[in-house]
This record gives sequence, C-alpha cells and structure tokens, in this order.
Amino acid sequence: MSTIISTDTTLTIADTKNLSPRTVGEIDRQVDDFIARHKNNGAEINRLVFEGAAVLTASTDSSRKMSTQGTLKRFWSRLTGKNSRTQDTINADLAKAQYATQQILQKLADQQLLSFELIATVNDSLNYQMADVNEKILGIKNLMVKFFSGAKQKLEDHEDRIKRLEHNDKLQSWLINIRNWKFDGESYQDLDDAAKMVCIIRDFLKITGDKRYSVDFVYLETALENVGLPLKSAVNVENFILEVGMRRKLYNHLLGEDLRVAEFATEYEPIIFGIREANISASKNFFPVQETTQDFQQQPDDAFTISNRELAFGLLYNLEQVRCAKESQDKYERARELFVSCRISEALPILEELSAAEDERARYLLMLIYNEGINVEKNSERARKLLKANISVGEACSTVYARAETSIGIPAKNYKDACAKLQNPADAIERHALSKVFTFANSHDKALNELKAACEAGFFLATFELGYKYYRGHGVAEDNETARKYFELAAKMNHGQSMFFLGEIYFKGFGVTANPKRAAEWFKKAYDAHAYTGEYLASLGKFYSDNGNFSEALKWYERGAENNEPACLYLAGTLYAYGKGTRKNFSKAANYLKRAIKAGFSNGGDAEDTLGDIYWETEPDKSVAVKWYKRAYDAGTISDGLLVRVGGYCKEQKNYSEAFEWFSRGADKNFPMCLYFVGCAYVIGEGVDKNFSKAAEYLKRAIETGFSNEGTVEDILGDIYWDGGNGISANRSKAVEWYKKACDAGKSSDGLFIRIGDYYRKAEKFSEAFKWYKRGADKNFTYCQMMIAIFYRHGLFVTKDYSEAKRYCERAINSAEQNGYSKSEVVTSCNEILERGFFESLFG
Repeated sequence: MSTIISTDTTLTIADTKNLSPRTVGEIDRQVDDFIARHKNNGAEINRLVFEGAAVLTASTDSSRKMSTQGTLKRFWSRLTGKNSRTQDTINADLAKAQYATQQILQKLADQQLLSFELIATVNDSLNYQMADVNEKILGIKNLMVKFFSGAKQKLEDHEDRIKRLEHNDKLQSWLINIRNWKFDGESYQDLDDAAKMVCIIRDFLKITGDKRYSVDFVYLETALENVGLPLKSAVNVENFILEVGMRRKLYNHLLGEDLRVAEFATEYEPIIFGIREANISASKNFFPVQETTQDFQQQPDDAFTISNRELAFGLLYNLEQVRCAKESQDKYERARELFVSCRISEALPILEELSAAEDERARYLLMLIYNEGINVEKNSERARKLLKANISVGEACSTVYARAETSIGIPAKNYKDACAKLQNPADAIERHALSKVFTFANSHDKALNELKAACEAGFFLATFELGYKYYRGHGVAEDNETARKYFELAAKMNHGQSMFFLGEIYFKGFGVTANPKRAAEWFKKAYDAHAYTGEYLASLGKFYSDNGNFSEALKWYERGAENNEPACLYLAGTLYAYGKGTRKNFSKAANYLKRAIKAGFSNGGDAEDTLGDIYWETEPDKSVAVKWYKRAYDAGTISDGLLVRVGGYCKEQKNYSEAFEWFSRGADKNFPMCLYFVGCAYVIGEGVDKNFSKAAEYLKRAIETGFSNEGTVEDILGDIYWDGGNGISANRSKAVEWYKKACDAGKSSDGLFIRIGDYYRKAEKFSEAFKWYKRGADKNFTYCQMMIAIFYRHGLFVTKDYSEAKRYCERAINSAEQNGYSKSEVVTSCNEILERGFFESLFG
C-alpha cells in the first residue's frame, strides 16, 4: 500500500524575488477571488491547504505535478492561462506556486477559515517531512510552524467562552470516566490499539459535535494517553487500516450511523479510503475475516509509521473531509430531486450554493434553469458562464447540450468522450442529455426512448420535451392530442412553458375546440409560474381585447412590455394612443411604440403609422409626423390617410411633384382621397401637366369608391365639361348633370346654381331655370336673387308680381357684398330690372 504523505525532501525553492510586481498582484487578486468563492466550502478549503503544503515542501518535479492537479490546478490555470505564456522557467513556476500557496494560507488564517485539526495535521506532516533536511529548509519549516501557531492563536482568541465552559464539562466528564467506557463488552483499557483509537476518535466526535475548540484537542491527547496510546509512540498506518477495515464491528463503529460516508473517501482522505477498500476486500473474502483483536501479520521494517498523535489528527481530518463530501452529495441529491419534480424555487438556492463550490452537476442543472427560463427569468449570460465552466472540465451533460443547442454559441470540446460517458445513463437527467445526442445524430427513435424513460422517472423537462416533439413534429409525426397529454403532465408539476403551450393549444384550437377562455386560464398560470414568454402575454391581452375588456388587456400588455416583449410594447402603445381601456396618453403611447420599433416590431409599419398620427395631432411641426409616416410606408403600411397627409404636407411645402407622387401611390391602390387629389392635380396642373381627360378619369374613380366630398368632386367634373379643353371637349349637358349630382351630394355654390339656371334659361326651359335660380336665391346668392326678380317682374313662368320682384331686388342688394359683388353695381342692375324695357332688352 502507498504511503499517506510523500517523503520526498529534495526541496529546491526558487527565488520569489524574481516574480514581477504584475505577477504578484495577479496572484493576490486570484487568491482573494478563490477564497471569496470557497469560504463556505470546508472540504474545498481543506484540500487546498493540504495540496498547498505539498507544494511548499515537495521537490521541483513533484511540486509541478501537484500544482497541476485537483484544487490548485483550477487556481493555477487562472494564473498561467491555457497557452502558459507566463511560464518562463520551471523555477519561476515553482516560485509562483509557492508564493500563491503562502498567500492562500495566510489569508485563510486571517479569516479564521482553518480548522485546528487541519493546522495540526499539516504541522505534523511538515514535522515528519522535514526531519532530515538541511538548515536552510529547517528555517523555512520553522517559519511555517510559526505561521500555523499564529493561526491557532487567532482561532483561540475568537472562541465563545461561555459555550466553551459547557463544552469543556462534557469533555472533562468523558475523560474522568474513560477507563469505565466499553466497546463490544470490553473496557477501553483491554482493547487492542486499533480499537482504542477508533473508540476515542468516535467518542470525541460525538461529544464535540459540529464545533470544536482548540483546547478540545488537549482532552483528546490526554484521552489517548489514558487508554494506553502514548502520543509519540509509532503506529503502522497500513496495519491500522487493515485492522479497522476487516473488522466489521470496528468499521461500523468508526463510521457511525451513516456507513455510506465511506463511499465519499478519495485519495485526498487516504486513511478512510484505505479502510473502505480493505472492508470491500474482506466482504469479497480476499482476506480472512476475523472478529478478533489479534494483530495481523507485521509489515516490513520500512513500512510507513507515524505517531499516535499524528494518526488521531489525520483520522479526524479524513473523517471531516468525507463527511463534508457526503453532505455535498446529499445536498445535490436533494436539489436534483427538487429539480426533477420542477420545484425550482426550492432547488435554486441549493444549486447556487453547490455551484459556488464548483459542483459540476449542480452547475449543469443551474444552467438549464437559466438558459431555458424554467420558472425563472431567462439569464443567457449566466447560463453561458456556467456552461463554459463545465465544458472546460469535461462535464458530459453540458458538452452534449452545447453541441445540441448550437444557438448558445459555445464549442462542445471532447464531444465524443462526453457521448461515451453517457452511454450508460445513471439517472433521468443523464437520459435527458443522452436524448440530445441521439437527436443530433438523427436517431429519433432512440431519442424518444430515452425521453420516455426519463419521463417515467418523473423528470418534468423530459415530459415537456416529449410534448414539444409531438407538437412540432420533431422526429415524430405531429400529434397535438399526444402533445397535449404530455404538456398536461408537465403542467401538473408546475412547469410554466408547458402551461404556455397548453394555452396556445386552446387559443388556436390545435387538436381541440378553440377555447380562448381556457387558453387565458393556462396563460395566467404560466405567468404565475414565472414563465415569462411575451408571446403568450400578448395573446392573453388579445383575449381580453377581443372581449372588449381593454383595461385588463392593457394590464397584460404592460407586463409583457416590462420584459421588452415587442408585441406587447406595440399593443400597449396603441391602447394609449386611442384611449382604449385607459385615458389617451400620447407620451406613453409614443414611448411604447418607439421601444417596439427598436426591438424590431413594426407590425408592417402600423407602429410607425400610429406614431405619425400621434405627432400629427400633437406637433405643430408636421415634418416630425411625416418622417414617421414615410417610415411606415417603407415598412409596408399603405393607407389613404397616410398618403394624403404626406402628400398634403409636400403640397404645403410647394413640393408639388413629390405631393403628386404620394397621391399617385394611393390612386394606384384606388384610395378615394388620393384619386381625388390626383384628379385635382391634373385640373390645376400642380406637379403634372394639366389634363382634363385624366382629371375626369381619376375623379370619376373617386366617386365610384363612394368619395364625393359633399359634391365637390361632381362640381369639379361639371366645371371640366362646362368649358372643356386640355384633352376633353366641352359638353354643357354633361356639365349640368354633374352639377346636379354635386347639389344632390350637398354642394352649394353661387356658380353652380347660376350655370344650371343659365343653361336651362338659354334653352328656354324656364320652369327648370326658375327652380335652380330659386334654390340659389334661397341660399342668399345675389345673382340668383336678381334672376328671380326678373322672372317676377316680367311674369316669366310665374305670375307677374312687381312687389315680389322688388323684394328679391332688395335681397340682392343686401347680399351683394357678402357674395363679392359691388353693391352700387347691384343697385344699378336692380333699378334696371324694375324699369320698363329691361325684359325686352334681356330676351330680345
């Protein structure tokens, strides 16, 4: 059997003065970082110190070996980097390692993070190793002993004196009565040395519990002496290991109630590791099993021996280490159980604690939680860091996850090795990871089998992914009914994403009758489970919006907006813009809509279009609104209102050609107002040559779409046909027809009634002429009033009535100025109307 502590004493220490200030500063920084991350992990601290002691006392070659293994390897890699650019010489490497170790030990002592057993164990080991070295090395050894003694004193200075008194009482009682204590029916005095050591150590641990003071070890030393184990007497370690390991009762007594603790012994706990191996050998009859106290065959003279004191402290240290390892394993098992059943809130603090102690399994589960947003907010950056850390140490599940989830962008180093490790999965988590290997290799049947096995083991994530595969048809035929069943199983375990997909199934009617109300219930549950998926928040809001409950819709939109969900930002903005479910608030609306656009959500330009409407209503400078309208058009929004406003703005800026261009875009879409403005542009020649033929074409198309503008369009068409020109022949008959339609549509103007009346008068259709003049006179139009006066003065179609003629003349005089006539000229004309002979001159 190998020795417990190396006896290599050919130490050659490099001159630490050769280290640059930069290197020293980096080492100090890394030391502080390491301690901050591991100060709550007793086992990791102890291992670090134990390895550190080896670095300080070993030869150059073995120092290099120790500094690239275990805890120090992780520390050392941060200093050297993967290219080892700072490693100039072997001696410089050793100097750095020794300096870093000294700094670690000093700072651990300053923070009271060193246990007394550890100090004593390391100190005794140094004493043993340094027995035969030269004066220079002895000087270094003495400095280390002084260092450890100082650390011990600091620990003593911080002890709680009151609790110590009670503690000491128990130890004193134990010490006084120790000769009367028995094991397996025999007093301690009559036991063999191995049994005595086990009994004393077991009693000491039971009495002192989880907290031991430095003075307690004085009691321990006295107890050893009292039962016949002199402190300085030599004991063969390998014989002790075999003695305890092969005697069932002694083995059970040493490990206490939980015999599983031995499973966690490693080469770092060589005594317990050896005892466990001996016990396994005995159980397989590799050695004769005897419940006896007789000594086993003596080992050779050169076999490794240490003192009883060293063995006691080493045994305590070993037991403490494996206990810490077991506690860590128990914590992981508890966290794994909670995680598998989707009790994330309970699992999270345990996983965080284990991850801080660099537990690779916990880091993987934590990465899954944060990367997939399992009932928590997604944290992709944190997930990437956890995944990188695990891949760097070859953790299998993390490696295959990185290969399968290519979007995370982390190379899957040693992928084949990871796959090989997972070929015989130990639990549902590894089965779930193995399914990704098969999926990536397009072995979908095998992937499905692994997921189903993990699902049967109660793993919610495997259950969800089965549902997702059937839902999307990934590697299997799409089957919404089967998907729903798996989602429901995972949802019962409070998995938020499964709740979301159930909501989507009922919202869209996939495999079931669409049921928006039930969908809303699932979406709400998903929200309560912290599955923040903006899509379902938008869908949930839409459910309430479709049912007219805009205030409830706004609540859900704003929850999505808090997470910067683009659709929710847009929908919340529109509700504030139009005052649905809340008062109009253009400021909030603009803020939400701009954030939605920044996040890449435009809804085909609707967001920009609404912003244009907001600024058109609120900003005197319409150029701000026009800027958003133009962006809306570029994004795909084409509406009559947008094109008319942009075209109208350009027209106001006298940019007639651009105005015509915007109006024409709408005319091509048969938008009524755009057709109208294009027609008007051809009439007056703004931005385009006059062309009455084209003008008539566009204006008629506007009317066909239902746009009349209260008869204005028909009135313009009447004007076009009245005089003709510019590509169209005059046709007063057509003109009158359009004028009539204009009147019917609500148009009322002096010229319109005059032209219709004059047309019928000249055609000697006096009854029609009188009707249209009368309509104009009733509108208080001056010319029509004078014509009605003429009709009454001369009895044209109506009975001659001079008083009526005079009354209409008076009305014409009174309305003259408001209709743009010269009052004096109207007076003159009215006097002529009332004079004899006027009619004859007028009609010949």
